[in-house]
Amino acid sequence: YLNRGDCFFKQGEWTYALLDYQQAEEMLPPDTPAVRRRLAVTYNTLGLSCFQDGSSQKAVDLFTLAIKYNPTISQYYENRSKAFRWIPNVRESREDLIRLLILDPSNKEVLPMFMGLFPGCSISRVLSSSKGKAIRVELMETTQTWNSSSDPSWLSGSILKTTD
Repeated sequence: YLNRGDCFFKQGEWTYALLDYQQAEEMLPPDTPAVRRRLAVTYNTLGLSCFQDGSSQKAVDLFTLAIKYNPTISQYYENRSKAFRWIPNVRESREDLIRLLILDPSNKEVLPMFMGLFPGCSISRVLSSSKGKAIRVELMETTQTWNSSSDPSWLSGSILKTTD
């Protein structure tokens, strides 16, 4: 199912890819890294499609699933932050922007997003706030747990090269 899902994904048939990856998830040991990464990439891709179509809430739901399957990818938080902004849910958008800042402080999208969500504030002030510190702790615990249960050898897989 993984290989067929990869074929569907590369053909842009994301729904079919998702179905195959979900089938593989049911058949393989729990938390198999190869399956989790593929599911995350696919949910993110579907989320981007929904966001581009104007379905912001559906996009948020899909980005949330991508994050559930791989909480270490800053792009997923960036995408969800943008979708939250359109709902609008400024609080959640801000929290995802903080996660993005922690995971990828050199991201070129951060500054324009930051200025819109935190007008008049500095990045250091937001990150050192009680909310910023709490999000950092939560994110570090989540990513550490995820990383300790993952197989880093799959990172070089071709599906990640084409989508991340």
